Amino acid sequence: MKSYKLKSLTRILLLSTILFCTMSGLSAQSGSLYGASVSESAVKVRLVNAGAQGPVSLYVGAYKLTVETAGAATPYLPVASDIYMFFYAGESYEFLPEVGTWYTIAALADKLVFLADPAHKDPARAQLFLYNLGGSGSAELRTADASLTVVPAVAAAGNAQVAVNPVSVSLAVFRSGQKAGSDHALHLQRGASYGIFLYDSAAGPRSFLVEAVVGND
Repeated sequence: MKSYKLKSLTRILLLSTILFCTMSGLSAQSGSLYGASVSESAVKVRLVNAGAQGPVSLYVGAYKLTVETAGAATPYLPVASDIYMFFYAGESYEFLPEVGTWYTIAALADKLVFLADPAHKDPARAQLFLYNLGGSGSAELRTADASLTVVPAVAAAGNAQVAVNPVSVSLAVFRSGQKAGSDHALHLQRGASYGIFLYDSAAGPRSFLVEAVVGND
């Protein structure tokens, strides 16, 4: 996708919202704006394929979470706060989620990564996440022309989020000052949550976009 210059007004709106978010801090982890009503005390878990070869399935409570190809994601599903054991790519994992917290389980080619996701609580804005699942240092989310940083440096195996105004914008992940992965054209909607994921493949860095949804069964 070709990058393009943002209009001045769009830049001002996006930048002002990022500054507002920086001053206001992260939202509380309860409730849902993602399209389904679930208990605030439930744990919400989704599975994302971030470079795994072939389909990946994990059993979490009563659910079998399955993602077929890289870039695929399940809805967030409510599960009990319990101890969950997984075996993946020759390794065992213990997952102890906290009540009322949202989680992304990312399946890479060689491991699982567990990340807590601050819930989106602002119906007037969109939420943007950057998930840095690469192994080559920190990454940041910028406009595709690199003129504006939207999510500042995120360490490897980490995530970060900001709330932004609902604008149309083209974004890309940058690492060591260089673009890593694809450009992503977004038409941000009020109350919606979006995640851009970066991971490393044999062919180089790859990125993909996921819009969050919630299932209740």
